[in-house]
Amino acid sequence: MPRNKAFDIDHKLTVARDLFWKKGYHATSMHDLVDVLELNRSSIYDTYGNKHTLFLTCLTNYARQKTNEYREAGKGAMTAIAALEDIIRNVVKHIQTDDKSCMMIKTTFELAGEDADVRDVIRRHGLELEGIFVALIKAAQVAGDVVQVKDPHVLARFILSSLSGFWQQALVYRSRKQLQESADFLMTVIKG
Repeated sequence: MPRNKAFDIDHKLTVARDLFWKKGYHATSMHDLVDVLELNRSSIYDTYGNKHTLFLTCLTNYARQKTNEYREAGKGAMTAIAALEDIIRNVVKHIQTDDKSCMMIKTTFELAGEDADVRDVIRRHGLELEGIFVALIKAAQVAGDVVQVKDPHVLARFILSSLSGFWQQALVYRSRKQLQESADFLMTVIKG
């Protein structure tokens, strides 16, 4: 009969995620995980699997959280174009108030080129976000707020690429004004 865990599995998963997020996958050792989780190796392996499996679970949970944040950011808007702008402004606000870069973007550059499992998690997350944007773009086109000639899928991917670039821009230039200008320009491109 399996024993009940004497620790909060979800809480420890969040702690592991934050360590991976801070240090990156390669720089995080099993010893680091043992220390921060305050668990022995056998408990980690028994509960979460190996380091790679634990990382994939952390990344998947982070992706789910971000997808929900995008959905929530656009929920209160009266129109689809307002929802698009709310999502974009929410990302900009998050970039300006968070001291860490997006875990998905950080992981993309560290692992996506070499790890098919990580690439798959990132691709699925990107497709989910693309779907959110495509639906809003199509609704905004019907309302006349986005020109019909724009392909919703191409525009959605452009928005996602722009948002990724905003993180890089914020880290390198550290200019709120520049980030706001970029968000304003993105909205002009979407509408025009």
